[in-house]
Formats: sequence, structure tokens, C-alpha cells
Amino acid sequence: MEITVRDKELIIGDNMIGKITVALHEVPLCLPPDSPLASQWYKLEDKNGFTLRKGELMLAMWYSTQADRVFTDAWHSDSAIVSGESLLNTRSKAYLSPRLWYLRVNVIQARDLVPGSKDRNPQVYVKAVVGDVILRTRVSPDKNVNPQWNEDLMFVVAEPFFDSLIVTVEDRLENNTVRCLGKCVIRLSNVEQRLLPLPADPLWYTLEDIVFADGMEKEQLWPTAKMLWMAMIGVLELGIINASGLQPMKLRDGRETTDAYCVAKYGPKWVKTRTVVDSFDPKWNEQYSWDVYDPYTMLTIGVFDDCHLHGGDAVGDGKDPSLGK
Repeated sequence: MEITVRDKELIIGDNMIGKITVALHEVPLCLPPDSPLASQWYKLEDKNGFTLRKGELMLAMWYSTQADRVFTDAWHSDSAIVSGESLLNTRSKAYLSPRLWYLRVNVIQARDLVPGSKDRNPQVYVKAVVGDVILRTRVSPDKNVNPQWNEDLMFVVAEPFFDSLIVTVEDRLENNTVRCLGKCVIRLSNVEQRLLPLPADPLWYTLEDIVFADGMEKEQLWPTAKMLWMAMIGVLELGIINASGLQPMKLRDGRETTDAYCVAKYGPKWVKTRTVVDSFDPKWNEQYSWDVYDPYTMLTIGVFDDCHLHGGDAVGDGKDPSLGK
């Protein structure tokens, strides 16, 4: 390893003041929880390797693992061509998915509906919407204004419960059109929470003509409360070492390149490695761990090209393209 001290103001000619050359096999090992290694003075050499009469540089150097407090800064040396806001996008991260619940909607019956025409028997069904998930009951066999269904609709919703359940009663007409007979909006935060699958008391909701838009819902199945999880059977440790022969994904300065990172997901926790810039054979050498509660949950590992490295703005549709999983 060669460390050089240079004169920034000297534009013309050789601006090197001195250098230090270190043989890597002489660098000591320092593993946490050991205290940081003390720094020491090193004499500068000229470009030919001869020791200078004046000039020293104070350094502390050691080998360690990613548990070291300075590791997060050191491992981004391969992202040197990225700067500013884009550098934050290259850093590795760990995420926990939100706690999820089953939302069970038992559609029992309706009463006193007002169909559009009294000359026909209504064909009524119920549509329920949470976020961008839409579920429907069958058409009620009761072709009247008091139909019954006794049908369950199951959703998966995430805490905090900002979404709403939008329930619509619709009449299917002969010409394949639908007439809305009314809807109601139920805030999920007002729905009773139960840890055990016991039936809730039925309630009547008044139907109104309401237009309501809502957000997205993330789908992932995992036990809701930790008290319902099985006992932990072990720890899964994953070392993401390197990839080879990745395909080019973009052009930079007229040449093909790839800026790759890995994502690994197991249960409610997923992690993202740092982005290795400009390499078809990236080396990550990162380690992660998960608590394991059963031998059946799948571990998914994917490789992506980072398209958010230019001022934080993504190119194309804004999604990092997949290189495989």
C-alpha cells in the first residue's frame, strides 16, 4: 500500500512531497472489542524510496472485520467515482418489514337496498378494497333488496393502519355494466384487533355515495405478534462475497458498465449491500444474520444494477433493473 503526500497548489511539475510504502503482511490485526490501534509517526520517502531528512506522517492502520466502527467508511473506497448525494445510495442498509395483520371481512347481508329499476331482480355482490387490492363476493342468490352472502374476504394489512377498507355494494346489470348502490369507508385503525381467530360481533354500516382514494399496501405473510411465533431454532448467517461475469447494464463515458448491489430477504428482514461501482466482477464481502423460527421460510437473494448514482435521480422508469436472483 502506497500513501502519497502532495502539494495541491503546485500545478506544474511533480507535486509529490513524499510517500510511505507499507507491506500489507506487516499490518497488525485488531478485532473488536479491542480498543482502536494507536497511531504512530512514519518517515516520508522520496519517489525513489529513499528516506527524506524532514517530513513525517502520523497513521494508524490495522486489519479488522465489518464489526469495526470505521468499516462503514472504509468499504466505500470502490465507490470513489461517486460523490455527493449519490454516495448515500451506494451504502449498505438493513430493513425490517412492517408488522402485518390479516384483515378478515365477513360479508353477511345487506338490507333496504334501492336498485336502479324495480322491473328486474337485482344481482348484487360486494366489492372490498384496501389499497390496491380488490376482492369481491359472489353474486348473492337472493335476487331482492335484502341479499345475503355469509362470505369471508381476507386481506393483509401493515401497521400503522393508515389505510381504509372501502366496501361497495354493486348491482350487475344485463348489459355487463355495474350500478353502485352505495359504499362505506371504514378506517382500519378503528377495526378491532385480535391475536386469535375468534369471530367478531357483526355490525351494520350505513351505505353512502362516497369517493375515496387510498394508498398502497405491501403484501408479505408473517406472524403478526412475536408471542405467536414458534421458538427460535437457530441463526442463519449469510456471507455475500462476490459475483462474476455480470452483464453490462448501462453506458458511461461511451463504454459499457454495471454498478451492482445485492439484496437478501428472509422473513420480515431484508438487507441491501453497498453498490460496487463500475465492475462486472464486484466483491462485497459482507455478512448478515437472521433469527430462524422454521426450516421452511425461503431465503431470496437478488442482484441489481444501481441506476440512482447521478445526483440521486434514477434513469428510465426509476426501478433498478434485476441481474438475476
